[in-house]
Amino acid sequence: MDLITRFGLDRQRFSQFILAAIILFGLFLYSGFPSREEPQIIIRVASVVANFEGMSPSRMENLIVKPIEKKIKELEEVKDITVSIRTGEAIINVTVHDRYTDVAPIWQKLRNKMKDIAGSLPEGTQGPFVNDDYGRVAPITLALTGSDYSHAELREVARRLQDEFNALPLVARVSLHGIQEERIWLNFNEAKLLQNQLQSSQITNELKNQNVILPAGIIEADGDRFVIEPTGTYQSVEDIKNTLVKLPNSESMVYLRDLVDVERGYQDPPASPVTFNGQTAVILGISQIPNTAIAEFARQVDQLADQQRQLLPVGLELKRVNYQPAVVDKQINEALSNLFQTVLVVLAVVMVFLGLRLGLLVGSLVPLTILLSLIGMNAWGVELQIVSIAAIIIALGLLVDNGIVMAEDIKRRIDDGETMYDAAVDAAKSLSIPLLSSSLTTILAFMPLMLADNQAGEYISSLSQVIILALLSSWFLSIYALPMLYAKFVGDKKAAKPSGLDAMVSGIVSRLQAGYSAILKGILQFRKVFLLAMIGLFALSVFAMAFIPKEFFPPSSSNQFVVYLDLPAGTDIRKTQEVTQTFSDWLADKEQNPELVSATAYIGDGGPRFIQSLSPPDPAPNAAFFVVTAKEADGIDDIARRSRDFVLTQLPDARARIEKLGVGGGGGKGLALRLIGPNKEVLQDKANELVDNLRRIPDMKSIHNDWESPVAKIIVKVDQSRARRAGLDSSLIANALQAHFSGMDVSDYREGDKVIPIRMRADQDKRSSLDSLRQITIMSPTNQSFVPLLQVVEIDAVIEPSQIRRRNLERTIELSAKHQIWPAATLLENIQPMLDSFELPPGHRLELAGDVADSDSANAALFEYMPACLMGIVILLVLQFNSARRPAVILLTIPLCLIGASFGLLITGESFGFMCMLGLFSLAGIIINNGIVLIERIEEERAERDSILDSIQAACEARMRPILVTTCTTALGLIPLILFGGSLWSGMGIVIAFGIVVGSLLTLGFVPALYAVLFKAEYKS
Repeated sequence: MDLITRFGLDRQRFSQFILAAIILFGLFLYSGFPSREEPQIIIRVASVVANFEGMSPSRMENLIVKPIEKKIKELEEVKDITVSIRTGEAIINVTVHDRYTDVAPIWQKLRNKMKDIAGSLPEGTQGPFVNDDYGRVAPITLALTGSDYSHAELREVARRLQDEFNALPLVARVSLHGIQEERIWLNFNEAKLLQNQLQSSQITNELKNQNVILPAGIIEADGDRFVIEPTGTYQSVEDIKNTLVKLPNSESMVYLRDLVDVERGYQDPPASPVTFNGQTAVILGISQIPNTAIAEFARQVDQLADQQRQLLPVGLELKRVNYQPAVVDKQINEALSNLFQTVLVVLAVVMVFLGLRLGLLVGSLVPLTILLSLIGMNAWGVELQIVSIAAIIIALGLLVDNGIVMAEDIKRRIDDGETMYDAAVDAAKSLSIPLLSSSLTTILAFMPLMLADNQAGEYISSLSQVIILALLSSWFLSIYALPMLYAKFVGDKKAAKPSGLDAMVSGIVSRLQAGYSAILKGILQFRKVFLLAMIGLFALSVFAMAFIPKEFFPPSSSNQFVVYLDLPAGTDIRKTQEVTQTFSDWLADKEQNPELVSATAYIGDGGPRFIQSLSPPDPAPNAAFFVVTAKEADGIDDIARRSRDFVLTQLPDARARIEKLGVGGGGGKGLALRLIGPNKEVLQDKANELVDNLRRIPDMKSIHNDWESPVAKIIVKVDQSRARRAGLDSSLIANALQAHFSGMDVSDYREGDKVIPIRMRADQDKRSSLDSLRQITIMSPTNQSFVPLLQVVEIDAVIEPSQIRRRNLERTIELSAKHQIWPAATLLENIQPMLDSFELPPGHRLELAGDVADSDSANAALFEYMPACLMGIVILLVLQFNSARRPAVILLTIPLCLIGASFGLLITGESFGFMCMLGLFSLAGIIINNGIVLIERIEEERAERDSILDSIQAACEARMRPILVTTCTTALGLIPLILFGGSLWSGMGIVIAFGIVVGSLLTLGFVPALYAVLFKAEYKS
């Protein structure tokens, strides 16, 4: 490896050119580096939707869902199939295994499967349709509002804006939410139709026959062609009203307007309306093309939005709802500020301990390493985001160690009389392999993070990637650039007598070394007692972990929260809209909520996914989903508390679940329990029993049953023999009921490029009355007479589930619960005795879900590759030292990192989560790094001394200073991350900072003591 050092020294001009190129290219890349708030996670979920209007959940389950599930299960890539079934609709979410990164071919296979099954589903089934945009994120959402404008006018402007934004180079897609499509309604009064001996189906046929677009042929005459185009389509709503309808058994004609009320309106019931600050709105969800700079994406969107605002009619406004580019910019700037502060801390510590000149020399490697890592990140496809920036911060303490060790060894050799050139080459010969080995072992300690086949692992994989790049860059620059820089700026000068600050620091270090020397002698003399004390301290730290709360991922520090507003099952969406409007108006009241910026309500739908960690809820007519933005993150707790109180006191029929946004690759779900089994009555009874038990726990915040409560259904039992005698059948009866209550498509009205369906239904007072069911008459086409419905049917009512949920081909009820104080793991510990005694009949079972299950899955994925990586570390250590005992010393030192970490978490009150687990991996790498270089120095000393204990003493004293510098640079450099890095990084920073301080100090005693025991060292007389 000294060839690299020789090359740098022999060709200094070229080496300087290489360093300049690294600086310039790194800065150039940084100026346009792709950036985002969080690492991008592949959303491996697609939804399959199937509809059959009016079909009950139980029939949907048996006739439509089960065949679709079995077909989906044929795909070997599928991991989970979750189903939500409501009346007339089934939503099937298909999740593929985490090991698949290219999901597009899988979704195509899913489409092919759905095409295969479509023909075997009941006639009248719409779908199944595959939506593979489930995971698409809209970083910018805009609200179009105008209190004096109709739904149609809002829709026209919104669609024009959609076309404009879609044309931007970096925009992938623009989705619209809250659009209300127009309808031409023919509202009939059955009594009036009976008076004219008419049935709704007869009017339907009259309109279909008149409003047609049909070819009428082509005339070819005298070599010319003339296309014949007959008229007949409606040109206006007045044309529809003036349609002539022939009365049966008569030559008389009447206008349609005299038979029915012709009305131009909107979808009824409304389709997923949206409000923004209490005003009717259309939301534009603007998605970004992947792997592009979000700053440029935002610039393009903002520029066009400003232009379009100038063109909007008076009274229309286009406002921001969610604007992730600002969040990304803030997060990136804060992370870079933390990085800059960390660099300053590291440079200051290095200069204090090594002196100004040598400190600047070693410190210059820090920005060089960062820029070289940026070049590697660009080549590897790693974006600039909070995880990759935090990785650089964490790596700074590791990477500076290489330069310190190399610089000090060159300095020592020059002081011993070697020339600069020989000192650098000899230092490279001596240290390049140990430093590479320590870097590689640290890399292997981080490898499980990158290899984990799990969403959480995918989220933090860039941490591992960046640390790998930083460590390899640091090693390369330490043996290539540092000797060349040392030769240029220091040369053959021997160390001068320190003065000023250097003298003071040198004096402090000398006193520390003297004190450490005395302590080390005591440790070596009573080494077995010391080792037993360390084992006891380790056992105490393991015991202390039981008192530290567990949390998978912390909540976000965002200034937004979401509200799930649920009304009783079976609630009409119009009632949901009314309740939502009341809540929206209260939220928008500045006197009540001065901290609030905006509140967007998606009624019956979940709206666009505006951050990747939040999956919008499934559509439901009895639910609304709010996204609430406060001025500051500190203000959301007060608004959330007032919102909860308002719903409890002013909206008694509603229930609000208020949640902060999640962060990272999961979290925020709380504790969830799944009841699985075939019998829905058993599942519901046992779910109610669990809910009652959970409600007895003080300070429970929210408990949610995803099956909701049962609802009533009207059964119309057709007496087939009586129906046949009356000239009716089930199809005629069903169509008549459908036309009466929900409406039946008659034809289409075309206006320019718009196609507006014409639908026929009963008057409002008839279709909203249960009694009208008994008054319906149906025209018999056979007997040409009107038959009362009650003559051929019996009407009954039954209770059935409002929805059925399934998971992996089994009925499943999921209960989610959150506590005001305890995280999910602590809540589980407190209810575990109740769960242990909870009894279920055969064929039914209880499973954990939510944060606890996600944490277990993430940890399992993390530890899956641990044995292989640990074996790699062992192989490297054995290869380097050609020994079994020396690697054993290093490996047995690793558990010491838990001592400082556990007590650090206890002192600060932080929870132990997934990110803290990663902190332990970082600590293991640092401890291994220190151990390798320390034992390598012991071996060097043993080659020159007869006494093993003297060699240990000399080596530890020599390595104390570099270890102390590494400890200080890492621990002090993490302070900005702990204080200002946000909830995601504070716990991890505490684990590393406390762990390395305690672990490094213990390493300076544990490694020599264990080495002395394993090698049976004794003082020579």
